[in-house]
Amino acid sequence: MSEMLNSFDLKSAKIIELCDGFTLCKGIKKRAVTFMILVCLQTALTGVYFMYSYSSIVRGIQIDIEHLRNNNIADLSRDNKSWIFRFENQETLGKFYFEPEAGSKKLYMWNKGKIIPVDVSTSLAFEALARKVINLGNCTITNQNMSLETYSTVPNCRKIHKDIEDVSYFAFQEEIDVQIAYSILVYKDYQMVEFLLRTIYKPQNTYCIHVDNKSPKLFKNRVRGLAACFQNVFIATKPVNVYWGNFSVVEAEMSCMKDLLNKTKSWKYFINLTGQEFPLRTNYEIAKVLIALRGYNNMKCSDRIKKPDLLISGQPPYGLTAYKTSTHVVLTREFVEFILYNKTAKAVLNWTKQLKIPSDEIAFSTLNCNQKLKAPGSHRGHPNDYNRTLNYIARFKVWIGKTSHVCNGKRLRGICSFGPKDLETLQNRYELFANKFNIRAFPQVPYCLRNTLLKRTFLEYTGRLDYNVSYYENIPHKI
Repeated sequence: MSEMLNSFDLKSAKIIELCDGFTLCKGIKKRAVTFMILVCLQTALTGVYFMYSYSSIVRGIQIDIEHLRNNNIADLSRDNKSWIFRFENQETLGKFYFEPEAGSKKLYMWNKGKIIPVDVSTSLAFEALARKVINLGNCTITNQNMSLETYSTVPNCRKIHKDIEDVSYFAFQEEIDVQIAYSILVYKDYQMVEFLLRTIYKPQNTYCIHVDNKSPKLFKNRVRGLAACFQNVFIATKPVNVYWGNFSVVEAEMSCMKDLLNKTKSWKYFINLTGQEFPLRTNYEIAKVLIALRGYNNMKCSDRIKKPDLLISGQPPYGLTAYKTSTHVVLTREFVEFILYNKTAKAVLNWTKQLKIPSDEIAFSTLNCNQKLKAPGSHRGHPNDYNRTLNYIARFKVWIGKTSHVCNGKRLRGICSFGPKDLETLQNRYELFANKFNIRAFPQVPYCLRNTLLKRTFLEYTGRLDYNVSYYENIPHKI
């Protein structure tokens, strides 16, 4: 608008200068002055309109989130063909969400590699986008939650960045201080891989994607193209043929661990994922949880291993006790270095290669749960204290017949692929991530979760919602 006015001023000045002394140009002078007055009046009215729109947006958001404040858990109900979430209190898990004090947190934005403080309360565009996202149905598909190119061989990097930059490039101080390194083991379902990365992506984190050597060439090329869209996402330099339940899973994880350590020195925690998992927490919430862990790893410690399973391998070296956990873990950077470079750790890893049972469930837990090793971030209390489900926050997974949870989706190799009716359970969990998701069979499940995470992210970034991590600070719970 200002450029247009300046341009008009120059043209008007030239016309007036040329017309000085000529009676014929008096009419032109009057019209020029009248036009400039009309333009200024229109500009003023436009400003008033935008100010009114801004105040309406703010009032609208305040009304929309009234039912979200001071509550934490989603109760899922169905209304015709749309899924509607109602947030209600649930005392068993404590009150996770609360309304923070106004101006208590400062928000930052990543801009060309630099961190810039921002005030979203004065940003009409940010408030408008927040309003739009918060008002969406939880299962509405938008650019922010899903815009995948099903048939494209090479991902459109420009489009991906445009779709995620509205929220992914903002961060609180906690997210900047506790940067996360992710390893993601993938072998199929490119759409789910892209959707997962879009959801967890933050410019301050680092991502290593290990593509199974056995994967089809087209899948490999698409994942490589996706990684090339981001400076902090890369493909593992030493891929292996992965066979689940085999030591090759540990090898794939260690391949990414080495690359992540060499990539940057800024990350504090390591989280391993597969391409069929999805977050239950926002990045801000995950960062707060990791701070609450106080520098400890998170995994189970079960010594209930059948003796026949150790007949070939024998007991672990150095008189250690064999412990079992889930393959999904949360590790400190120092523990990752211990795994890769400690002499005792190498001996234990070599021992796990001979096991008849899944090596990936034994390797890290044996190093973490033996107190006499005093590994970085390892458990200082009795290992049995950490074998309780309520102390394990890395992953929520439903094993058919082994838990009280009902699977409302598909069952594959004894594990539940979550269906729409499982959304209520997923929204009630305290874990960071869940496994497993089948985007072809039940695409609405990750869509709905993504929308919920987007809403919470905008509410957190606009200072209307915060996350209470006292539950995580009290791990291990001994009740």
